[in-house]
Amino acid sequence: SLPALIAYVDSDLRYHFVNRTFEEWTATRESDVIGRAMEDVLGSETYAELSDFAARAIQGEHVKYERTMPYAGATRTVQAEMVPDIGENGRVRGYYGLASDITERKTAEDALRLTQFSLDHAGDAVFWIGESGRLEYVNRSCEQMLGYSRDALTALHIWELDPHVDRDDWPRIWADISHRDSHTFESVYLTRKGGEVPVEVTTNQISFGDRQIVCSYSRDITERERNLAALRESENKLVESQKIGRVGSWHWNMNNNEVYWSEGLKHLFGLAPQDSIEGYEGFLKFLHPDDVRRVDEKITESISTGLPFDENYRVIGADGVERSIHGRGEIFADDSGKVIRMAGTASDVTAQKEADERLRQAQKMEAVGQLTGGIAHDFNNLLAVMMGNLELIRDSMNADDRIGEMIARGVKAAERGASLTDRLLAFSRKQTLLPTHLDLNKLVAGMAELLRRTLGESIEVRTNGAQDLWLCYVDQAQLENALLNLSINARDAMPEGGRLIIETANKPINEVVAAAQSEVEPGDYVMLRVSDSGIGIAEETLEHVFEPFFTTKEIGKGTGLGLSMVHGFAKQSGGNVTITSGPGEGTRVELYLPRSVAHDEETIAARPPRNIPSGEGERVLIVEDDADVRALAVDLLLGLGYEPVEADTAQAALEAIERTASINLLLSDVVLPGAMNGPDLAAEIRRRSPATKIVYMTGYAEQAFNNRGASDEPAHIIQKPFSKMDLARAIRSVMEDGGTRA
Repeated sequence: SLPALIAYVDSDLRYHFVNRTFEEWTATRESDVIGRAMEDVLGSETYAELSDFAARAIQGEHVKYERTMPYAGATRTVQAEMVPDIGENGRVRGYYGLASDITERKTAEDALRLTQFSLDHAGDAVFWIGESGRLEYVNRSCEQMLGYSRDALTALHIWELDPHVDRDDWPRIWADISHRDSHTFESVYLTRKGGEVPVEVTTNQISFGDRQIVCSYSRDITERERNLAALRESENKLVESQKIGRVGSWHWNMNNNEVYWSEGLKHLFGLAPQDSIEGYEGFLKFLHPDDVRRVDEKITESISTGLPFDENYRVIGADGVERSIHGRGEIFADDSGKVIRMAGTASDVTAQKEADERLRQAQKMEAVGQLTGGIAHDFNNLLAVMMGNLELIRDSMNADDRIGEMIARGVKAAERGASLTDRLLAFSRKQTLLPTHLDLNKLVAGMAELLRRTLGESIEVRTNGAQDLWLCYVDQAQLENALLNLSINARDAMPEGGRLIIETANKPINEVVAAAQSEVEPGDYVMLRVSDSGIGIAEETLEHVFEPFFTTKEIGKGTGLGLSMVHGFAKQSGGNVTITSGPGEGTRVELYLPRSVAHDEETIAARPPRNIPSGEGERVLIVEDDADVRALAVDLLLGLGYEPVEADTAQAALEAIERTASINLLLSDVVLPGAMNGPDLAAEIRRRSPATKIVYMTGYAEQAFNNRGASDEPAHIIQKPFSKMDLARAIRSVMEDGGTRA
C-alpha cells in the first residue's frame, strides 16, 4: 500500500514480489511478473539502463540512483535503491528494489537553483528576508551595492541595513508585507563603509509550503536622484529666469484642450503657481476685451496655415493689472498632417511699450520744439524791428496824445508778442538762461505772499520747505515765472476754492530711477512740488499737457503754453518735470532742478535795475545778418551816443576791424552765416584786441555757446527783441564792469 515502488529480485534477476505501485508504474499485473526475468518484464531498453545497477547489487553493493521514466502518461523522475539480501552464509540471495517519485521536489530544486543563478546575475540587489528579519539569501549585486560579503550579509537583519525600519516595529511590518502581493517604495541602505545608497524597493511575499519569505528587489537610484536633482535645479533656474525676464511658456494639446502654463507665465497673468487654467477658453478670458477677437482670429489663422503665431496683445491679470504681452507660438502636426499641438512663449513688454511711448513723446516734443524755436527766432527779429522803430518814432517826434497812444499800443502789442516768443523759446529749450545759485526755500517764502494776493482768498496757500535744503543752479526769473504759472493753473483747477501746497526737498536720483523716468540723468536734484486739491486731469489728457498750445481752458482764457514753458525750462536747466493727476484727485507737479555745487554764502541775488546813461562816443561793431535788425541796432546805438560800425558776417567784421581804429565793444548775433559764429568771432577779436568788450544778441540760446572757439570767458547776452533801454543797460553794464560778465 505504500506510494513507493517495492520489488524483490533473486540472484538470477527474476521477480519474486512486486507491490501495487509497481503494477501502476509499469502497467503490469503481479501474476504476469512473478517468476519472470527483469529483461522480459521491463523490456530490453530499460533493462539495459538498470542491468549494471542490478549486477552491482547482486555483488552485495547497496546501489542508489536517480532516473527518469515514463509512467502514468508522463515522464517522471524517481529516486531508487537496490538493497542486497545477504543470507547467513554470506551469499547474496537477491536484492530489494525501492523507488520514490521525486518529480515535484526535483522540479522545485531545479527551479530554486535556476532562480538563484538568475538572481546572482541580476542587475538589481535581491535578498530574501525571513520572518525573524534576517537576510536568508543575497545575490551578487547586493554584495556589490553594500560592500559586504554574502556570508556577512546573511548574518544581518534588515533594520541593520535600512535605517527606516524600526526593529521593534518589525512584526507589524512583516504582517503588512505578508498581506500584500507587491509593494514598491523608496528608501536608503547603509553600506559597510558608512555611506548611503538611495534605492527603489519592490517586495513580494513568497510561500514555501507552510513557510513564508519576503523577496526584496532593490534598485540603486543614485543616478536617477542626481538627474532628478539636476532637473529640479534646472527647472528652478528656468522659473527664476522667466520671472526675471518676465517671460513664460505654454503648451496647448488640441486633442483634449488641455493647456500647460509655466510658473513664469502664470506670474505674468497675475496667477499663483498652484492655479490651473481651463483650456484655451481660460486663456481668452484674460485678454483685454478689445483684443479678444483679433488674437483669436490670429491663432485660428496659424492653425489653418501652419504659420507661426506672433502678436502683441493686452491682458488683464487675475490681480487686476493690465499688461502688454508679446506672444509667439508654433504649430505641431502628426504624421497625417493633422494639427495636434501648439506651443510658445509670452513676454511682458509693458515697460518696453511705455519706454517706446515716452521716447515717441520725447521725439514729438523735440520736433515741435525745433519748429517753435525756429519760428520764435524769426519772430523775435521781426518784433525787434517793430519795437525798436516804434521807440525811435516816439522819441523823434512831438506826437499828439492820440498818436502817442497809438505808438504805446503798438509797443505794448510787440512786448506781448515778445512774451509769447519767450514762452515758445522756453518750451523749445532755446531761451537765454542766466542761472544763479539759489536757495529755493527763500525764493518760495518770498513769493508766498504774492501768490496769496494773486490767487485770491478762496485758495489756501501752504508752504513746506525741507531742512538742510541744497542750493539749486537755475535762472531765478524763469523759476519764479514757472512757479507762478503752476500756481495759476492750480487756481484755475479749483474754481470753488481749495488748497495749494508748495514743498521743497532734496532728491538724489540713482540709475534705476533715472532709467524709469527716461528723461533725467542720475544725480542730485532739488525738488519743487506744487500740489492742488482741484478737479484733476483725465488720463487721456495728461499725456498732452506739456505740448505747446494744448489747453483745456475756454477759448481766450489760456494760450496752452504755461506747462510747456515749465517743461522746457526744466529740461533746458538740466532737470526734469513730472505730473501726476486723476479726476477728482487733484494734480501734483514736481520740478527737479540741478543741485548747485556752491555754498550758501556764494548765493547770488538778482541785480536791481539801474538807470544807465548813454554812451560817450565809444565805437561799437555790430554784426547781424538780418538787415532790418542791423539797421535798427545802428539807429538805437546812434541815439544812445555810440559810433556804430556795421557788418553782416564774421568775415566782414574782421575786415572792418582792419580798416577801423580801435573797437570798444563787439555787439554780435550768436548765429552768423559762414564758417564763424558769434563766439568764434569774439574769440578772434579778443585775440587781436584783449580790451574789446563783448555783448551777444540772440533770438534763442540753443547753440549760443556750444562752440566758443578759443575764448571760454563768460559773455553778456541780450535777448531779442530788445528795447532801447535793454540795449543801453547791457552795453553800459559791460563797459562799467571793465570786461565781459555772465
